[in-house]
Amino acid sequence: MSNKRAKIVSAVVERMKTIKKINGYETNAGLKVTEWKLSPFGAAETVGLDVKDIVNKPDTEFKLMGRFCWRLQVKILIFSVKGVTTGAEIRSMIADVYKAIFTDVYWTVGGVKLATSTAQPQDNMLIDDQGKIIGDAEIDVEISYNTPKGEC
Repeated sequence: MSNKRAKIVSAVVERMKTIKKINGYETNAGLKVTEWKLSPFGAAETVGLDVKDIVNKPDTEFKLMGRFCWRLQVKILIFSVKGVTTGAEIRSMIADVYKAIFTDVYWTVGGVKLATSTAQPQDNMLIDDQGKIIGDAEIDVEISYNTPKGEC
């Protein structure tokens, strides 16, 4: 994995895996983290996070000589089945994801800062009754970084 975009996505996935009560979070959402999960969460799954790097656009406001500046849009999907407490659980999972994101806004791996900044995320959630009360949420976060020209 040599390109910076892939390294950042991997860092996001690994960070989400740290979301466990034993690490000081409210939930254990980090027990089931996937990247670009294409199938819906199954009936046996009660909690899950999925990370998708959906758009990587040039940062036209910031320019560096000989470098490309990027804004990577990452979507983190949250899934939970908790019955009547699903709403509260989803809100706790959202809070945990925010806390994990802002543990290090530079997404440092092995002492190397992969990003230049992380923007304030936004989220939305949905609760539905499909024979059991399920909930999901989407968190969108933008991670800025730069590379040599011709790389992503």
